[in-house]
Amino acid sequence: MIDLGLDRDSNGPARRPPDGRRFRWPRASRTRWAFAACLALVLLTVGEARQPLPSLPLVESQPPGSALGYGLIDGELFVTTGGEEPSLSVYRARDGRLLRSLPVTGNWVGAHRLSGGLVLLVTQPFWGRCCQVTAYDRIARQVRWSRQGDQVTVDVIDGLLAMAVDASTQVINVRSGQVVWQGGRSTFAGFAGSYLLLIRPDGIAERRNLRTGAVQVAARIHPAGDHLVASAIVAGQLVIVHRDEYSGSKVSAYDVDDLDLAWTRNAPAEGLIRCGPMICLHLAGLEAVEPQIGAVAWHEIEWSGLELGGQLIALTPDPDELRAVGVVDALTGSIVLDLRSWQVHPSVDPASPLVLTRASANADGTTVALVDLADLTIQVVGMVPDRVSGCQAGTTTLACRAADGGLRLWAYRR
Repeated sequence: MIDLGLDRDSNGPARRPPDGRRFRWPRASRTRWAFAACLALVLLTVGEARQPLPSLPLVESQPPGSALGYGLIDGELFVTTGGEEPSLSVYRARDGRLLRSLPVTGNWVGAHRLSGGLVLLVTQPFWGRCCQVTAYDRIARQVRWSRQGDQVTVDVIDGLLAMAVDASTQVINVRSGQVVWQGGRSTFAGFAGSYLLLIRPDGIAERRNLRTGAVQVAARIHPAGDHLVASAIVAGQLVIVHRDEYSGSKVSAYDVDDLDLAWTRNAPAEGLIRCGPMICLHLAGLEAVEPQIGAVAWHEIEWSGLELGGQLIALTPDPDELRAVGVVDALTGSIVLDLRSWQVHPSVDPASPLVLTRASANADGTTVALVDLADLTIQVVGMVPDRVSGCQAGTTTLACRAADGGLRLWAYRR
């Protein structure tokens, strides 16, 4: 038996307690042991927190200059290449295997995923007008059709796509590529329910039947010969128009049913975006406007904005990189998910999670996290051994531009 000296007469051996009793630690000893236990717990916790993040395994690496643009859609990576034989190549993301090279030239602009395995790929040709739209069947791995236009409304309603081609606006069946109907030249085309809204260069706005192209309502919304519409978006029963006039910049709202003016205000805005139930103006910062009445709900001077997955992402107005502030409640302007210290990387596919990166302090790599915009949760997935930009997330892979300009593809698990 080890003698702890807890119950000893000064002149005799240690005494055992009677049956049913337990030794009691002296108060000083109990305090010391409690402190030691707490300290051990703290050290264990800190040790766990400092455990290095897992390194994401590299799937594919392409040399600098080989990938002009790229996008991840589900489990496939689309890469535009230049050189003597420019093309758009499709890779299987999980192992980097080349699936198909498409006769599509130009730089990557974006994509729109449709049902049935169809993807609309939008590229900017190296020469000539914008843009080329290619319908790619991911199941059959073949191009269904391809068209070029001056402007493209990528929103697809009832299987229809609007494009401005030469001096006309065409509505195209996205499955077949056939022109359903075409109208005159427009500076804006946007879907509103079962209507297509067109704004012509002469200042006339038209509401047309989506299926037939018949003009149902027409009204002048700005003087003929005035500056063209800078931007416009459809918000519920209103079309919000931002235009630059000789007298200054204005933002106006018109009712979709009769194209009557609902409200107008002078606003030197640089652009419009949807932000939940509000309309946001890039106007000396970021300003949220109630679309029905034009009233300003809130204004943040230090923010710019980005709408993703129905959520408003507030950013610092850094021209070089998208530094995040947080996910914002568009009604109040309050931050509901703090993303400060992270850099934001919007994905091509709206169904993909938002990618966040943060360079490590000792410059040995980059921490990668994903944001689920539906439930507003952040999941750190690991580290990559490089400074990266332009990251996009697929279902199990991450594509980024490395510091040397090359394209890297890493695997991750959620």
